Amino acid sequence: MARNYIHPAYNAISDFFFFNALPEAVSYMTSFVKAAQKPGHIFKTGTASDLVLFTHQLELLIEGIYNLPSDPELQLNATIEDNDPDTWWLTNYLLYCRWNINNGAWDYFPRNLSKKEFLQPAKVFHKFKKYKSLAEWKKIINNLLYDALSDSEYKDTFSNNDLLSIYILLLKLIEAAHLQNIRAIRKADNALNVQMHDSELQKRTIQYKNTVATQTAVQDFLLLYRKVFAKEDFWQLLNNASSTHTENYTDYRKLFDQLKLLLDALELQYPQVK
Repeated sequence: MARNYIHPAYNAISDFFFFNALPEAVSYMTSFVKAAQKPGHIFKTGTASDLVLFTHQLELLIEGIYNLPSDPELQLNATIEDNDPDTWWLTNYLLYCRWNINNGAWDYFPRNLSKKEFLQPAKVFHKFKKYKSLAEWKKIINNLLYDALSDSEYKDTFSNNDLLSIYILLLKLIEAAHLQNIRAIRKADNALNVQMHDSELQKRTIQYKNTVATQTAVQDFLLLYRKVFAKEDFWQLLNNASSTHTENYTDYRKLFDQLKLLLDALELQYPQVK
């Protein structure tokens, strides 16, 4: 069945990777957490505004994960089978990256996912949502942002174990979301674009055929009009006909005047008709 709709939650995932290539997102996340973890260390990988923008995009990505549709008809499946011998060849780029990439393909391979998570990225989404609620994850991101941009002590907010778990889950989330985007979202988006293109092409074809049919009908009428009647005789005939209906003469007169204007306009539009 052709898909004519992509759930907004998938668009949120796609949008994140529109602004962030996977290698850069992982590197940025590592620098972000390190800056939050080290006492007295302030984030210096980029500007403060860069980090604020990244955390905002990260929050939108997390919201998208929490809003993924439960309806099977709306779900985009990114699961792959383990029994395919090509699955574990790194040259099978369509499983984890794309053909046209600035970095090497190896930079896109998900190093933080288990074998089962690589095969089925949805497992990561389930684990991520089970660990904390959406509101709790947003609070965590905001606390990390504060710690990364100030000289505050991160232990006031997180324990060592908590921070390590949070860091690993965020890395897993980014990599799993990237697999979801590569295997399912971009594929569905491309198919939808093709479908919309075909629909628009079909619509334009119908419009063109209708236009050609209209032009042919007008040309046939003008040919008959010029061949059968001298224009003066034609309008005299109509004028005589209207005069026999004196009670509606004014209406007939207006109608004939409008018809004459229409025919004059058609003759100007189709001067090639002889």
